[in-house]
Amino acid sequence: MPLLFVILGQRLGIDVTLTNAPKHLLVKFNSTEYGRWINLEATSGANTPRGMCGFRQQFPTITDDSISNGLYLQPLTRKETVAEMTEALADYHFKRQEYDKAIAVARVALEYYPKDVGAMTLNGVAYLRLLHERFLDKYPSPNAIPTSERGYYQYLAQNNAEWFAKAQALGWREPTKEEDDEYLQDVDRARQRKARMNMN
Repeated sequence: MPLLFVILGQRLGIDVTLTNAPKHLLVKFNSTEYGRWINLEATSGANTPRGMCGFRQQFPTITDDSISNGLYLQPLTRKETVAEMTEALADYHFKRQEYDKAIAVARVALEYYPKDVGAMTLNGVAYLRLLHERFLDKYPSPNAIPTSERGYYQYLAQNNAEWFAKAQALGWREPTKEEDDEYLQDVDRARQRKARMNMN
Protein backbone atom coordinates (compact mmCIF):
# COMPACT_ATOMS: atom_id res chain seq x y z
CA MET A 1 0.00 0.00 0.00
CA PRO A 2 2.73 2.58 0.81
CA LEU A 3 4.43 1.85 -2.53
CA LEU A 4 1.19 2.28 -4.46
CA PHE A 5 0.50 5.52 -2.55
CA VAL A 6 3.95 6.90 -3.45
CA ILE A 7 3.77 5.84 -7.12
CA LEU A 8 0.34 7.44 -7.60
CA GLY A 9 1.30 10.52 -5.58
CA GLN A 10 4.44 11.14 -7.62
CA ARG A 11 2.51 10.66 -10.87
CA LEU A 12 0.14 13.40 -9.65
CA GLY A 13 3.06 15.69 -8.85
CA ILE A 14 2.75 15.37 -5.06
CA ASP A 15 6.03 15.44 -3.15
CA VAL A 16 5.86 12.04 -1.46
CA THR A 17 8.38 9.29 -0.92
CA LEU A 18 8.92 6.26 1.28
CA THR A 19 10.44 6.07 4.71
CA ASN A 20 10.99 3.09 6.94
CA ALA A 21 10.47 1.98 10.50
CA PRO A 22 11.28 -1.45 11.95
CA LYS A 23 9.59 -4.07 9.72
CA HIS A 24 7.40 -1.34 8.28
CA LEU A 25 7.18 1.15 5.39
CA LEU A 26 5.52 4.54 5.68
CA VAL A 27 4.73 7.37 3.29
CA LYS A 28 6.63 10.62 3.79
CA PHE A 29 4.76 13.72 2.54
CA ASN A 30 6.59 17.03 2.11
CA SER A 31 3.95 19.48 3.34
CA THR A 32 4.26 23.09 2.23
CA GLU A 33 1.49 23.93 4.72
CA TYR A 34 3.46 22.62 7.70
CA GLY A 35 6.90 23.31 6.20
CA ARG A 36 8.20 19.83 7.00
CA TRP A 37 7.98 16.16 6.12
CA ILE A 38 4.98 14.35 7.60
CA ASN A 39 4.65 10.60 8.18
CA LEU A 40 1.51 8.96 6.76
CA GLU A 41 0.30 5.45 7.58
CA ALA A 42 -0.92 4.29 4.18
CA THR A 43 -2.36 1.03 5.48
CA SER A 44 -4.87 2.85 7.68
CA GLY A 45 -6.24 5.34 5.18
CA ALA A 46 -3.39 7.87 5.57
CA ASN A 47 -5.33 9.24 8.52
CA THR A 48 -4.34 12.28 10.58
CA PRO A 49 -0.56 12.55 10.39
CA ARG A 50 1.31 11.69 13.57
CA GLY A 51 4.67 13.10 14.49
CA MET A 52 7.90 11.26 15.09
CA CYS A 53 7.03 10.85 18.77
CA GLY A 54 3.93 8.83 17.90
CA PHE A 55 5.88 6.51 15.68
CA ARG A 56 8.57 6.08 18.29
CA GLN A 57 5.94 5.00 20.79
CA GLN A 58 4.60 2.52 18.24
CA PHE A 59 8.10 1.24 17.43
CA PRO A 60 10.19 1.21 20.65
CA THR A 61 13.17 -0.27 18.78
CA ILE A 62 13.65 3.11 17.07
CA THR A 63 16.59 4.32 19.15
CA ASP A 64 18.07 7.83 19.36
CA ASP A 65 21.14 6.54 17.49
CA SER A 66 19.00 5.05 14.72
CA ILE A 67 17.38 8.46 14.18
CA SER A 68 20.61 10.48 14.32
CA ASN A 69 22.34 8.00 11.97
CA GLY A 70 19.51 8.20 9.43
CA LEU A 71 18.45 4.59 9.82
CA TYR A 72 14.71 5.22 10.28
CA LEU A 73 12.05 7.82 9.42
CA GLN A 74 14.18 9.66 6.85
CA PRO A 75 12.80 10.51 3.38
CA LEU A 76 14.27 8.02 0.90
CA THR A 77 15.62 9.01 -2.49
CA ARG A 78 14.26 7.28 -5.59
CA LYS A 79 17.26 4.94 -5.70
CA GLU A 80 16.85 4.11 -2.03
CA THR A 81 13.13 3.50 -2.58
CA VAL A 82 13.84 1.03 -5.40
CA ALA A 83 16.47 -0.65 -3.21
CA GLU A 84 13.89 -0.93 -0.41
CA MET A 85 11.45 -2.52 -2.86
CA THR A 86 13.92 -5.31 -3.65
CA GLU A 87 13.60 -6.56 -0.06
CA ALA A 88 10.39 -8.31 -1.11
CA LEU A 89 12.43 -10.37 -3.60
CA ALA A 90 15.14 -11.10 -1.03
CA ASP A 91 12.46 -12.14 1.46
CA TYR A 92 10.86 -14.40 -1.18
CA HIS A 93 14.15 -16.26 -1.69
CA PHE A 94 14.75 -16.41 2.06
CA LYS A 95 11.35 -18.03 2.70
CA ARG A 96 12.15 -20.60 -0.01
CA GLN A 97 15.40 -21.33 1.88
CA GLU A 98 17.39 -20.00 -1.10
CA TYR A 99 19.74 -18.17 1.20
CA ASP A 100 22.51 -17.50 -1.34
CA LYS A 101 19.99 -15.77 -3.64
CA ALA A 102 18.53 -13.77 -0.74
CA ILE A 103 22.03 -12.57 0.17
CA ALA A 104 22.78 -11.62 -3.45
CA VAL A 105 19.61 -9.52 -3.72
CA ALA A 106 20.23 -7.86 -0.34
CA ARG A 107 23.78 -6.97 -1.35
CA VAL A 108 22.53 -5.23 -4.51
CA ALA A 109 20.02 -3.27 -2.40
CA LEU A 110 22.81 -2.18 -0.06
CA GLU A 111 24.85 -0.83 -2.98
CA TYR A 112 22.12 1.75 -3.60
CA TYR A 113 20.90 2.16 -0.02
CA PRO A 114 23.81 1.47 2.37
CA LYS A 115 21.64 2.11 5.45
CA ASP A 116 19.01 -0.45 4.47
CA VAL A 117 18.80 -2.12 7.87
CA GLY A 118 16.31 -4.70 6.60
CA ALA A 119 18.84 -5.90 4.03
CA MET A 120 21.63 -5.88 6.62
CA THR A 121 19.74 -8.03 9.11
CA LEU A 122 18.40 -10.31 6.37
CA ASN A 123 22.03 -10.92 5.37
CA GLY A 124 22.95 -11.67 8.96
CA VAL A 125 20.12 -14.19 9.39
CA ALA A 126 20.71 -15.77 5.96
CA TYR A 127 24.39 -16.36 6.79
CA LEU A 128 23.33 -17.91 10.10
CA ARG A 129 20.88 -20.23 8.31
CA LEU A 130 23.64 -21.32 5.92
CA LEU A 131 25.92 -21.86 8.90
CA HIS A 132 23.35 -24.17 10.49
CA GLU A 133 22.44 -25.92 7.25
CA ARG A 134 25.99 -26.70 6.20
CA PHE A 135 27.83 -27.05 9.50
CA LEU A 136 26.13 -26.57 12.88
CA ASP A 137 23.38 -29.12 12.21
CA LYS A 138 25.83 -31.64 10.71
CA TYR A 139 28.81 -31.56 13.08
CA PRO A 140 28.78 -31.85 16.90
CA SER A 141 31.37 -29.06 17.26
CA PRO A 142 33.44 -26.71 15.03
CA ASN A 143 36.47 -28.95 15.67
CA ALA A 144 34.67 -31.79 13.87
CA ILE A 145 34.37 -29.77 10.65
CA PRO A 146 36.74 -31.14 7.97
CA THR A 147 39.81 -28.95 7.55
CA SER A 148 39.01 -28.36 3.87
CA GLU A 149 35.63 -26.80 4.85
CA ARG A 150 36.73 -24.64 7.76
CA GLY A 151 37.48 -21.63 5.58
CA TYR A 152 33.87 -21.54 4.39
CA TYR A 153 32.63 -22.06 7.94
CA GLN A 154 34.66 -19.05 9.11
CA TYR A 155 33.43 -17.00 6.14
CA LEU A 156 29.78 -17.66 7.06
CA ALA A 157 30.33 -17.02 10.78
CA GLN A 158 32.22 -13.80 10.09
CA ASN A 159 29.54 -12.44 7.75
CA ASN A 160 26.78 -13.37 10.20
CA ALA A 161 28.50 -11.36 12.94
CA GLU A 162 29.56 -8.45 10.71
CA TRP A 163 26.14 -7.70 9.23
CA PHE A 164 24.49 -7.57 12.65
CA ALA A 165 27.39 -5.46 13.96
CA LYS A 166 26.92 -2.96 11.10
CA ALA A 167 23.21 -2.64 11.86
CA GLN A 168 23.85 -2.27 15.61
CA ALA A 169 26.50 0.41 14.99
CA LEU A 170 23.80 2.51 13.28
CA GLY A 171 21.40 2.10 16.20
CA TRP A 172 19.44 -1.01 15.21
CA ARG A 173 18.16 -3.03 18.13
CA GLU A 174 16.63 -6.49 17.92
CA PRO A 175 13.05 -6.41 19.21
CA THR A 176 12.13 -8.46 22.24
CA LYS A 177 9.51 -11.20 21.94
CA GLU A 178 7.04 -8.91 23.75
CA GLU A 179 7.68 -6.09 21.26
CA ASP A 180 7.27 -8.49 18.33
CA ASP A 181 3.99 -9.77 19.79
CA GLU A 182 2.71 -6.23 20.34
CA TYR A 183 3.59 -5.29 16.75
CA LEU A 184 1.70 -8.32 15.40
CA GLN A 185 -1.28 -7.43 17.57
CA ASP A 186 -1.21 -3.86 16.18
CA VAL A 187 -1.22 -5.26 12.63
CA ASP A 188 -4.13 -7.55 13.50
CA ARG A 189 -6.11 -4.68 15.05
CA ALA A 190 -5.52 -2.56 11.92
CA ARG A 191 -6.79 -5.42 9.72
CA GLN A 192 -9.91 -5.78 11.87
CA ARG A 193 -10.61 -2.03 11.67
CA LYS A 194 -10.23 -2.14 7.89
CA ALA A 195 -12.56 -5.16 7.64
CA ARG A 196 -15.20 -3.35 9.73
CA MET A 197 -14.90 -0.25 7.54
CA ASN A 198 -15.36 -2.34 4.39
CA MET A 199 -18.49 -3.92 5.85
CA ASN A 200 -20.12 -0.53 6.58
